[in-house]
Amino acid sequence: MSTYSAADNTFHLDAAEDNFTIPDTLPNGDPTPDDAGIMGNARANILTGDETDNVFFGGLGLDRLIGGHGSDTYVLDEDAGDQIVEEANGGYDYVESNFTHILAANVEGLQLLGTANINGFGNAGSNAIDGNSGNNLLDGGEGNDDLYGGAGDDVLIGGAGDDHLSASSGNDMATGGSGDDYMTGSSGDDTIDGGAGADELHGGDGNDTLSFVSAATGVTVSLMEEHGGENAGDSYFDFENVTGSAFADKLTGNADNNMLQGGGGNDTLDGGANWDFLEGGAGDDTYMVDHYADSIIDTAGIDTVKTTLAGYVLADGLENLIVSGVKNYSLTGNGVNNAIVGGAGADILFGKLGNDMLTGGQGQDQFWFNTKLNKRTNVDKIVDFNVTDDTIYLDRGIFSALYKISKNGDIKSSSVKFGTKATDANDRIIVNKDNGALFYDSDGNGKGAAICFAKVEKKTALTFRDFDFL
Repeated sequence: MSTYSAADNTFHLDAAEDNFTIPDTLPNGDPTPDDAGIMGNARANILTGDETDNVFFGGLGLDRLIGGHGSDTYVLDEDAGDQIVEEANGGYDYVESNFTHILAANVEGLQLLGTANINGFGNAGSNAIDGNSGNNLLDGGEGNDDLYGGAGDDVLIGGAGDDHLSASSGNDMATGGSGDDYMTGSSGDDTIDGGAGADELHGGDGNDTLSFVSAATGVTVSLMEEHGGENAGDSYFDFENVTGSAFADKLTGNADNNMLQGGGGNDTLDGGANWDFLEGGAGDDTYMVDHYADSIIDTAGIDTVKTTLAGYVLADGLENLIVSGVKNYSLTGNGVNNAIVGGAGADILFGKLGNDMLTGGQGQDQFWFNTKLNKRTNVDKIVDFNVTDDTIYLDRGIFSALYKISKNGDIKSSSVKFGTKATDANDRIIVNKDNGALFYDSDGNGKGAAICFAKVEKKTALTFRDFDFL
């Protein structure tokens, strides 16, 4: 038979008792105090409360805990399999659990206990779920939920509804889902994705990432302006990094050291001031670069760098380079086929390996050739060579036979042949004006074959003065 302890206002089942319902009166005839508790035993109990605010301790065994109309508390500290039954509109009901728990219907709150890595799941209503000091997954489900991560590296999922998600210490990941959510990071390096709806997002301290991985369309996001995102309705504060969607995004950093990741789609990434890490992902991406320490990683698509820097070298995985401004630029390609476009100043364009397209723009431009020649894989096209202003510079090591017959390092008129082939031993540069092809013939009219190394527009009126040595 159960006993009642006035000290803790709790009924305690004896070892052989299975079921218990809080009575209206105590064994001594006094009315049962409000808000009484029930302590189960090691058996599979059915414990039923009254209409006040009861506290249920199931104990060991697979228990069925039935609340009433009050605001009840269920403490699951010994067995994960207890079943909770609550009536609708029955107060604010709350579970404290040492185990992973899914809230039963009509239960509003969940507090995870201890230090274990356990998880908490809400129901169709509006829930408040608090994590413990372990690494938790907290999923509110439907309804307007309030999730708090606690210590540890947690994952918070708001789901449908207008949710409030709060990270704590640790490196947390939070996703709002649909609805207008309010989400905050804390002292860790947090990743926050508001999802659909007009969300207010705060990164907090740490190195935090604003994520749009869940977005259904491309997004325009500026960390300087602190608004935009899905449906342009989000506002966000205190973020250092941005991860875009699977679509075409425009991501802009701020004065911090930012990491911008485009994901899928044809993205435009602009790190802004200071040094930034830019990663476009899949698609044909465009990078705006204005700091020498900016770092780009891209292994897919045809990608373009637009830079204001006076000197820039394309990293591996990038194809195109365009300047923005009127400086004198030094622009260098990489080992693939590049398109390099200068500006209005006196620019140096160096395609390196690959069949490159070189456009100097206005000004006195230089086109450098100092990589091993190959008539199939290393022939550059100079799109806008201007014989008045521009010069083709040849590496004296690559074009060594030409350099040896030059006087004081100056290319002689007799070394440049206009036609289709060399006709004497001095003809080392062959210019075919009909098609614009430029050849290097290391032995003139000897047995060695001429190698095409560049092309200009056909009928370009080149002279020997348009060539010089590096």
